[in-house]
This record gives sequence, C-alpha cells and structure tokens, in this order.
Amino acid sequence: MGPSSARHSAAWITSLLVAALLLGPGGAAAQASSGAVQDQFWPEIDYYQSLSKVSRLLFQALAATGANDVADNAQFGVNLDLFLKPRSIYKPLAVGAASLVDDRNHPYMLRLGYRYTEPVNGSSTAIQNRLLAEFSVKYNFFGAFTAERNSFDWRWTNGVYSTRYRNRVYSEYPIDIDKYQLTPYAQSEWFYNLTKGAWAGVQYEAGVQLPVFRHVTTSVYLARQNNWGTSQPDQVAIGLTVTLSY
Repeated sequence: MGPSSARHSAAWITSLLVAALLLGPGGAAAQASSGAVQDQFWPEIDYYQSLSKVSRLLFQALAATGANDVADNAQFGVNLDLFLKPRSIYKPLAVGAASLVDDRNHPYMLRLGYRYTEPVNGSSTAIQNRLLAEFSVKYNFFGAFTAERNSFDWRWTNGVYSTRYRNRVYSEYPIDIDKYQLTPYAQSEWFYNLTKGAWAGVQYEAGVQLPVFRHVTTSVYLARQNNWGTSQPDQVAIGLTVTLSY
C-alpha cells in the first residue's frame, strides 16, 4: 500500500469511527467531559448559488434551540467557495441539491467566509463576528468520499479578539436506489484555541442526506459537542439542514 492509499485508508477508518464514538454506549465523547449536558435542536438553511465552474456563493442561517423549544442563539453566514482542478465525473441527479453531489467533482476547495452570531432569548449577551478561511482536500476511496478540512477563525466576541483552528474529517457513502440517492455520512471536528494554546472541544456527527425535490436536499443527523475549559455545557443535538442549490 502506497502513501496515498494509506492516507485514504486512515481518513476512511477515522470517519467510520465517528458513528461508534457518537452512538456507542458511554463512548469516548461521553468520557471526554464531566460537565452538564444540554439537549438541543439545530435547524439550518443553506443556499448555494453557482457563479462559474470554479466558484459559488453559500448563504447560511442556523439556530440552536434548547429547553422549551426556545432558541438560544442564531447565526448567519456568507461564503465564497473557490475550486481548484475541477473535474466532471459525477453528475447531479434529477432530485436534490446539485451542489452536494457536485462537490465530489472538486478534490480541492478554498472557502472564505463571515459569520455573525447573536443570542436570542436573553440568556447571554455574547455577540460574535467571525472571519474564516477553510481548505478542504477530498478523496474517493472505494466509493466513499472522504474529506479533511483545515480551518482558521478570526473572532471578535463582544469586541474581544481570539483565534481558533479547526480540523474536520468527513466521509459520505452515496447509495443509489433506482433513480434516487441517499447518502449516509459521518464526521468529527476538533477545535483548538490558538489564543489560549489549548484544545477547546470536539464535535461528533452522523446522519443522512435525503433529496426531496429538484434543487432541495434535507439532512437529518445526531451530534454531540464536548466543550472544554469553559462553563458552557456540552450539547447533544438533533439537527435538520435544508439545502437549496442553483
């Protein structure tokens, strides 16, 4: 096995372990933190607008809803995605968000973005502005599409500046059923606070992408986020993302 195959195998095995870590009894996620755990619902809407074969825009709106179905915070984002060395191997299906399928044609992606986060129910006064840069490398390993993403965040929380590094390993496996395609996926993302010089947490996620209409796909998933070195409780969430692309 050459170096390239070894990298593919390691990334795929890591992503397969995500579901076990998230869903297994006790699990590594449960052992990583000893603080309080908060149940949440994470609704999200993503809108992709193609600009050219090598660029697109992504607009996002998402929230975290806690006890009594009251939203804790809302986040809004805009991103510019730039692709390197595009190829045309996998064609989008008639049903679903084409951008999610077309991503498999782009082994390299640079994302530049902005996020604005604000509290909703008055339980917090933290308002955050964040600039980000992300670079993703994607592989195809026996039909599984695996990506590793390295990210840097420049954050201003109530005017206080900090920086953060994130590393995400993601894998999906498309399953064709006649002319329909559903896609199970799993991922893990680690957070490192560069300002404090310490790991800040980890998030595990496993779910499935379900095309519903032309240009529209929903994703349903389970997630757990462990927060370290902070009074913020860990989160266990059910997520629902609606993706539109044109």
